[in-house]
Amino acid sequence: MDRAQILTYLQAAEQRVAYGERQIANRRDYVLSLKCAGAGYNREIAELLEMEKAHMQRVAEHDRLRTELAVLHAVAAASADYATADDPRAAT
Repeated sequence: MDRAQILTYLQAAEQRVAYGERQIANRRDYVLSLKCAGAGYNREIAELLEMEKAHMQRVAEHDRLRTELAVLHAVAAASADYATADDPRAAT
């Protein structure tokens, strides 16, 4: 995958992570309101746990893309350093 593709996927992953965080926060608030009202909330807890599990997968994908981008940057920097070291004009 090239840098532009990674950046595109990373941006989408960041949006999914942020959206998931908002959804989880809303669901936690809802579960808390049910609990405070004395209502049953077992199903909502199960849904919250599923949301958190899916969110962890989205975060892992986001982190993987960030790592892949960092590797590309490191390779590009190393290539630039190597090219400069081989350039006789660089030794002035």
